[in-house]
Amino acid sequence: MIKTTMNTRDGGAAPTGDEVHDVAVVGAGASGLSAALLLGRARRRVVVIDAGEPRNAPAAYMHGFLSRDGLSPATLLDLGRAEIDRYGVDVVRGRVEHVEPGYDVRLEGGPVIRPTCWAALPRGAYSTSAARRA
Repeated sequence: MIKTTMNTRDGGAAPTGDEVHDVAVVGAGASGLSAALLLGRARRRVVVIDAGEPRNAPAAYMHGFLSRDGLSPATLLDLGRAEIDRYGVDVVRGRVEHVEPGYDVRLEGGPVIRPTCWAALPRGAYSTSAARRA
């Protein structure tokens, strides 16, 4: 199978549907980037799908985040994207419309991303695993 490399530095490339990923992570906040980092380090093929609208964007600084107290949220996300880039994690700019049975992730007005193992979703639905597809 051919995997098209997407550029994380320019905010993400449009998926073509030909990419092969083990895991789709929805959201590129601190939690999503942390999940992508660990999965990328474990040599999983990971795609992060992000609309680029962080909930903490209005905040000028973060507090109480170990080793990053006083850092701006945007800077933390920049550092996180640089870290996942080192492990070959792909970033796609887009908004998830629906996660279908089998963990296919449908993007608004775009293609479907089909991870081979599972999708990691925000707000209590993390790491829902399923058997590998045949």
